[in-house]
Amino acid sequence: MRPLKLRAWDEKRQTMIYGPTGKMPPKGVRQRDWFVGSVSNGDLEVSEYEGKGYWRPFPLTFFTGLLDRHGKEIWEGDKVIHTSFPNLAEPVVFHSGAFWVKQILLSTYHSSVVEVIGDIFEGGE
Repeated sequence: MRPLKLRAWDEKRQTMIYGPTGKMPPKGVRQRDWFVGSVSNGDLEVSEYEGKGYWRPFPLTFFTGLLDRHGKEIWEGDKVIHTSFPNLAEPVVFHSGAFWVKQILLSTYHSSVVEVIGDIFEGGE
């Protein structure tokens, strides 16, 4: 069974937040207002309190439980390449209870042929 890990992209600070985490929040953010998770319409939501009743949501992605050929964790939203096709970077998506690259089940790839080269947030889509 894969470990349950999640991360969220903070567009305002242009940084990825990994959580739940024991790390301190970014400067200027109170601990109690940082990386708060809730369930909304059946989906997990992560947000930061911005004051005056406004919560700023973060796009949330999950760890696939797999590692690439360099031992780097592969996350939903990561851009990966197959070493035989290095010019075809594709994002990892979660659909129908599994992680996919294009229309191929990610777990069918051997880890020696997959490499994470970025993600859809920091590198753009």
